[in-house]
Amino acid sequence: MDTTPNSFEISSFTVTAIGHIARTSSPQQGSALLMTLLLRRLPLRGSGLPKIENKGLQENNCFLYSLRSILAHISNLRTPSNKVWGAASLSSSRAYELAGPFNIDFISEFDGLLRSADQIIANGIDEEGLLYFAHRHLAPLKQELVNDECLIIEGFSEPLDAYPIPSWAIAENNEFISLWGHEWMSASHWSFWRDWYQGFLDGKPLDWDLQRRVALIPDDDWEKGPEHIAQKIEEIRARFELEKRIAELEAEKHVWEERARLGIGGNNPPEALEDDIRIVQEIIWAPIEDLKAETQSETPDNSRIKSAISKLGAALIAIGKWPLGKLDKAADEFAKSLGKWGGGACAGWLALNSDKIAEIIKAAQDWLGTLF
Repeated sequence: MDTTPNSFEISSFTVTAIGHIARTSSPQQGSALLMTLLLRRLPLRGSGLPKIENKGLQENNCFLYSLRSILAHISNLRTPSNKVWGAASLSSSRAYELAGPFNIDFISEFDGLLRSADQIIANGIDEEGLLYFAHRHLAPLKQELVNDECLIIEGFSEPLDAYPIPSWAIAENNEFISLWGHEWMSASHWSFWRDWYQGFLDGKPLDWDLQRRVALIPDDDWEKGPEHIAQKIEEIRARFELEKRIAELEAEKHVWEERARLGIGGNNPPEALEDDIRIVQEIIWAPIEDLKAETQSETPDNSRIKSAISKLGAALIAIGKWPLGKLDKAADEFAKSLGKWGGGACAGWLALNSDKIAEIIKAAQDWLGTLF
């Protein structure tokens, strides 16, 4: 690789720092440096597009593919995956193709940066690759910005307290983040991307599994533009939120069942405790398991989701713990049919976890609203 600077100077200290980063015993710092430089260049990549009058699908898709490419590259650095890497590479190439008619020079520079990132990921993080990557990152910048960026790069030669990216490394130098305040980026269909980038600025990245799922939205969907992708992401986020709420209650379930079987206090006969467990299974966990199964389906069944929501709401109505407004008539009738079921342990568990059950219902309702 040719790592000779063109129109800028890079200090020998920065070169030494890059060598140190590459030779570190852990790949953490090298990966974090790659992630950081990609994120710092992203707003510069998009800064030319708002100047294009009457932006259409092609211009918006150019930037959309840029966003997907960065998200996928960073996700792949975090957890290597051929599918995610493929999404990153395809998106980079597609953005370059879409930018062609506009003669946006920095698009070409940026895609060169992504391609060099691909090479580093494929060949392993070494000194030559990182130095080449740093030069690709610095080449389009004015000398005063080069100096600032060199300081950022050098900072990675010290042990990192945060992973995968120290927030100070992204937040330095507002020229690199000014794009996100632009009127063009205030549209609702860019909201996920604002949250995504802000997460890195705050040092609290969005959940990595969520990011991976967004990266793997089918390629055909990305061709339909940012508004369509925003709808897909809304469904993914709602599904993901429901999965988290279910997982939280599952953890409580295992603790309760164990305590119930031990008969804490010695006041409940084994038969009553088993009845409590059975009732909770039938009334609460059967509909929750239905919801869980639907979150894992490529084609969720709306009627099954609605039925599960009604049954869970009815259970909360039966114990006087329904906080979310009126449910449908079927749910009211189901609640009446339950009668006075369950012993003290059953009613106690339901009351104790009514907030979590209500959160599952709310998450399921939100997810249902995103399904078409």
